[in-house]
Parts: sequence; C-alpha cells; structure tokens
Amino acid sequence: MAAQRNIILTIFAALLFVSANGFHVASTSSLTHKFARSSLTTRWSETSASEKPAASEASTPVPPEDDDSDDYIPVDQIPGKIEFSQEELARQDEVLNRMAAEYRKESVAVAQEEARFFGWTEKAEIINGRMAMIGITSGVWVQLVTGKTIPQQVMDLLQVLGFVSLGNQSGELGF
Repeated sequence: MAAQRNIILTIFAALLFVSANGFHVASTSSLTHKFARSSLTTRWSETSASEKPAASEASTPVPPEDDDSDDYIPVDQIPGKIEFSQEELARQDEVLNRMAAEYRKESVAVAQEEARFFGWTEKAEIINGRMAMIGITSGVWVQLVTGKTIPQQVMDLLQVLGFVSLGNQSGELGF
C-alpha cells in the first residue's frame, strides 16, 4: 500500500512540476539537422584514406575534342572567374538582403507559432499560474474542511475516475 501511494505521489509531483514549469517539445527540424550532421561526419570518418580525394587533385576543366559540346564551359565563364560591375554587385546585395529579411521574418513567425503551443509565452504562463493557484487553493481548502491530506485527495480522485477500485481501500490499482 505504501509503495502504491508513493507511486501515486510521484506521478502527482511530476504533474505539478510539469504544470508549474511548462512543457517544451524540441523542434523536429533541429533534431533532423543534428542527425544529418552527425551521420555525415560519421560517414566521412568511416571512409578509407584511398577513397578520400587528395588535396592536390584539383578539378580543372579539360576542353573536349569537339567544341560543339553543350556541357563544356570556357574558363572565363566559370562562376568564380566572372567579374561583376559595382552596380551588379550592389543589385545582388540588395536582392540578397531582401531575401534574408523575408527568411528572417518567416523563421521568427514559425518560432512564434511553435512557441504558442509548446513554449514559454506570456499567455501560457498566466494560465498555468492561475490553474496552479486554483489547484493548490482548492486542495488546501478541502484539507481544512474534510481533514483529508492532498495525497488522500489524489487517491479519492483516482477512485472516482476508476483507476483504483472503490471497495479496495488498500490502494491497489483496479485495472
């Protein structure tokens, strides 16, 4: 009976802790990134030295025999070799800054939406605090009126909900 009461008290304490401290679920995207990063590093470390590319092996474009090939890019048109004017660089910078601002707004909106349900928001903290105070106040009030302690009240609640049989006062779970 004491062991079952201790289990019930532990569950009750855990529920109080979760209700007092909030409940946070990790974002699945961060877990996916961590998994992908770890699997890539593991895969790279497992390859043998002969499979890894040597540092001296630089990939230089070799012109094909016939110049009619569509997949050949002349050296002066390789993206790293092209020189842009200051106007083109300024335009690219402006476009990239605009895209970064849009992405930042979108990521903040997604984070706020996730936080509404699982995170620490002002509304959730207010509701959580009020519910905790109502629960503690009603528990203390019932203890003053009936003389039953809070663990006894929890046992009564479990009996009413049907988790513990009513006829068995020893506290065994009635599944």
